[in-house]
Amino acid sequence: MANAERNESCRRLFELVILNILSNADSNGWTSFHGIYDHYCEKDLPKVRLKAHAGAIGPLMEFENERACPAPGQRAAIAKAGKHDVLSGEFKDPADHFTRARRALGNSGNAVHGACKTGAFLLYSMQARGCRTLSSITEKDAMPHFHFPDGENRCGHGTAELIRRLFKCGLPWKRDECAAIPAFIPRLPRSRKILPCLKGDELARLRNYMDNSASGIAFRDEAIALALIFTGMRRGDASGMELDGIDWENDLIRIEQEKTRRPASIPLIPALGGALRGCLANERVNSGGPHIFLGAAYPRMSAPISGAAINSAVKRAFAKAGVRQGGGGRIHPHPLRRRMAAAMLESSVPQPVISSILGHASPSSAEHCLSADFVHLKARAISIKRYPAAREAFEA
Repeated sequence: MANAERNESCRRLFELVILNILSNADSNGWTSFHGIYDHYCEKDLPKVRLKAHAGAIGPLMEFENERACPAPGQRAAIAKAGKHDVLSGEFKDPADHFTRARRALGNSGNAVHGACKTGAFLLYSMQARGCRTLSSITEKDAMPHFHFPDGENRCGHGTAELIRRLFKCGLPWKRDECAAIPAFIPRLPRSRKILPCLKGDELARLRNYMDNSASGIAFRDEAIALALIFTGMRRGDASGMELDGIDWENDLIRIEQEKTRRPASIPLIPALGGALRGCLANERVNSGGPHIFLGAAYPRMSAPISGAAINSAVKRAFAKAGVRQGGGGRIHPHPLRRRMAAAMLESSVPQPVISSILGHASPSSAEHCLSADFVHLKARAISIKRYPAAREAFEA
């Protein structure tokens, strides 16, 4: 752990948890790390202490299984047993094969966890219906997972395709069984909804609030909000920003994107540069960590800020600026990213250029932002004058 750059307080926590496990494993009948975590939950510990213990038990379980110590700040906290943990051996193997395949592709930890959870939920539902082997799964067993009794879709196109890929990864393992099950998965239609995007007046109120020196906004919250507004970066990319990645002489921010693992260079505008300097000079604790935005409480004071903490910073800025407080819009970092994409579309920036700036793996990934480009959508709207309709059709 010393080689993994864990600080002294973090190492001490691990020592205490390990000593407790070794001393009480037999008397408490612990047979798994989940059993140890459940024991801590039953003790009704304060939430902060329970979270700290979960953050220690998770890496210990990962070290036991993978023989690798998670990097500082990497999310490895244990949670209560999920569907994957109660699968039988033959049902657990496809999910494990899929998880290893996703990791080999370089997917982020959250993406791997989400994919495994989706596949495990299907396998658990088959197990709950009485199926004991993959070969015993029939179309009658699989269909209720995708459709409600009234015929409505229970899940979407993406979930169905993800499950289909799960069994494709298992072909080298059990070819006949893993080739037959995808035939039971229905071809669900793609759907595209209008994603929430920050409006121009909302962005103006947010900027006016942060530009007001008497607003009292924390330096870190201001720097996080401006980084999301002016760069369009993802939440994970903001969390991963490092001190060495700021090129003050050339006004550039260099990052490695969390989702695609590709390097990116982003212009550093004066407003964002000033906010970052204010954060570094007035609020950031010099803990030796390389990241700009650090956790504010133990045990993350030397680790990068978590995604949940970035969400909280954005929510505080929105609340104090009076933006989206009526419950009618989603408060999350991603609408800021879509606002930047929509602004570039309104300025007729080519779509491949937008994808390059936002760090998409494919130019087509920017298509979902078109749903928020109301300027061009209105320009391409078809007049209804050629289609006579009664006045009542337009009345509420």
